[in-house]
Amino acid sequence: MIKRVLNGSPIRSLGRIPSTTVELAEIRVLVVDDDDTVRATKVAPLRLNEFDVTEADGIESALASLRKSQCDVVVLDMHMPNRDGADDEAGLVVLREIATWESRPSVIVFTVGVSKEHTRLARKLGAVVLSKARDIRKLPIQVCMGWSDRQESLLGREGA
Repeated sequence: MIKRVLNGSPIRSLGRIPSTTVELAEIRVLVVDDDDTVRATKVAPLRLNEFDVTEADGIESALASLRKSQCDVVVLDMHMPNRDGADDEAGLVVLREIATWESRPSVIVFTVGVSKEHTRLARKLGAVVLSKARDIRKLPIQVCMGWSDRQESLLGREGA
């Protein structure tokens, strides 16, 4: 169960793992966006709620960070330059790589203006897609839900 979310208000619907209690500071979140201002906008509500937040400014720094230390949830922008510098849906590169890992973090694709095809592909790869600027209010709750889903996945593998 999540102990505290959004200035002390509990979220009761996340008690899907009754034997687990976590402080938000224990939930490790990687926020990936090449735009400093947009990344800061995504990071602010997470830090306000005391999540353990790491930032990455592109594909290479995101993958390096993910390989170096585990995180529970990735908040990922789709519109970033890809490895050869072209402005592309580079977030898909990160998402595809994460999808191959046995112990992978939950992914929230948070981008404005993502195509229907890329939204479908992101969901097929297991990501939650937030695509409107007003969804920033949902981000802390979505991160908690992503953490909860990851814990269920990890517990399911242990029981198998």
